[in-house]
Amino acid sequence: MFHKTKLEQSIDKRLINACLDYLILLQLSKEPTHGYGLIKIFRTRFNIYLGPSTVYPILDALEKQNLIRRRYVIINERAKKVCEITEKGREKLERMRSALKSMSLREEMSVLVSPLIRIEG
Repeated sequence: MFHKTKLEQSIDKRLINACLDYLILLQLSKEPTHGYGLIKIFRTRFNIYLGPSTVYPILDALEKQNLIRRRYVIINERAKKVCEITEKGREKLERMRSALKSMSLREEMSVLVSPLIRIEG
């Protein structure tokens, strides 16, 4: 079994935290769900362990920015606040996706170009 070093775990955690808005919007673009449902999805599908104290403030912030909306629905005889991505949220998600692609392309280009720069320099 592969074990990550503490440094690798720390880097993973910082990257995930930096991308949580994107990951949550991405998941909600696929299907509306409630906060605990998001926690379970991230845990089971992606092996990312997030707690309510991480997820719910992000959902609050996304709702304040009108990127998601929440409504109460009854699930298994219990009221749950289901989150749905809004049109503004879909637009933001697309801008974030484009930015990530652009960063990826720049990284790939720098890998290709840096040896050339060293040769010319």
